[in-house]
Amino acid sequence: MVTFDPITEDGAASVTTRLRDADRVEAQASGDLYDHMAAQELGWRIASLANCGAVVAIDGRPAALIAVALVRPWIGEAAMLATDDWPRVGLSTTRWVKRELMPTCRRMGLTRVECRVMAAHRVARRWLHALGATEETELPGWGRNGEPFLLCSWS
Repeated sequence: MVTFDPITEDGAASVTTRLRDADRVEAQASGDLYDHMAAQELGWRIASLANCGAVVAIDGRPAALIAVALVRPWIGEAAMLATDDWPRVGLSTTRWVKRELMPTCRRMGLTRVECRVMAAHRVARRWLHALGATEETELPGWGRNGEPFLLCSWS
C-alpha cells in the first residue's frame, strides 16, 4: 500500500540515504550530496525547509521524498528524490501531486514553482513533463563538475 506521510527528518533521511543511482548522481552534481553522512544531512535539511510535501512510502518503507520550499512568498522550489522503489510508487505519486500538492501550492498563494533537473536525468525529465512542467532554460555548467541542468517550472 502506498501512503503519503508528513515529512519528518527520519522519513526524509531514509530516502536520501537510499537514493536510486540517477538521483544520487544528480544530488552529487548539484553539490547537495558528497558522502553517506551528507545524504542523511540532505534529508534533514529538506525536512527543515519544506513548507509542504510528503514522504511517499510503500508498505511502510519510505520510497520517495517530495517537498516544496518557499523561496519568495509567491515562489516555491520543488525537490523530488526517490529510491529504487520509485516504479512501485510513481503512478500514485503523480496522481497525488496533481490532486493534492499542486492545489496546496495554489492555496498557499504560489504563482510559480520551479526546480532544477540534471539534463541527463531522463526519468526525472519525463516525470516533470507528465506533471505539466515547462523546461524554461538550459543551465550549462550549473553542476559542481560542469554538468548541464535545466530550469523547469509550473505557473
